[in-house]
Amino acid sequence: GLIRDRGFTNLNVDLIAGLPNQRLDTWKENLSRVERVRPEHISIYMLDVEERSLWGKNVVGAPDDDDYVAFYCEAADRLQQSGYVHYEISNWCLPGFECRHNLKYWSGVPYRGFGVSAHSFSENRRFWNSSSLSQYAEMVDSGRLPVAGDENLTREMRLEEAFMLGLRRIQGFDVWRIAQDIEITYPPEWFDRISDLEDAGWIQFDGKILRLTPAGWLLANSLTEELLWPMRSSTSEATP
Repeated sequence: GLIRDRGFTNLNVDLIAGLPNQRLDTWKENLSRVERVRPEHISIYMLDVEERSLWGKNVVGAPDDDDYVAFYCEAADRLQQSGYVHYEISNWCLPGFECRHNLKYWSGVPYRGFGVSAHSFSENRRFWNSSSLSQYAEMVDSGRLPVAGDENLTREMRLEEAFMLGLRRIQGFDVWRIAQDIEITYPPEWFDRISDLEDAGWIQFDGKILRLTPAGWLLANSLTEELLWPMRSSTSEATP
């Protein structure tokens, strides 16, 4: 209410599911509050605890996999009923308010990052700035670019990223466009894997567009690995 009163017309809310001792009834109440604010965009992330972090070493009361599923499914159902478009596994929006910033990352277009630790991407080359504030300032003050490292994406890296990002988008992606861009061919074993996963209800494939089903959304990483396995060594030109 206060934010709307100040004239803001395009709001985003981030919610994290899986906090220690988080309860489903509390999660539902948070969703109700979000629905009352009705932001134009909503992101929902599953908590990822780094084992080496201080929190990771001491966290107690972490939810199990069934809790994550319950949180996610509750949000997906509620937001759909409230008129939100589910356009990426972790992102919902009111019609026309997709995040253009994130869509650039997910579609593989070039981008430039500014600031400490920022990453950039252009023409299959990725580079990143120093993560040290003092080193970053020293390099900029001396007239040098604060780039700390870079890498050229191999064909296998491009393939993995194309599938990982493409499958996260609810609309899916054109597998033949990816194959032609990367110059690979899909081996017969890949189509067998497609058929098995489709029969299991995890994916949908119409001969061109590959997408996850709702049942596959929470298994995106595993399903991506399953789909990549038969073709990691494919290097010849693709033909539809």
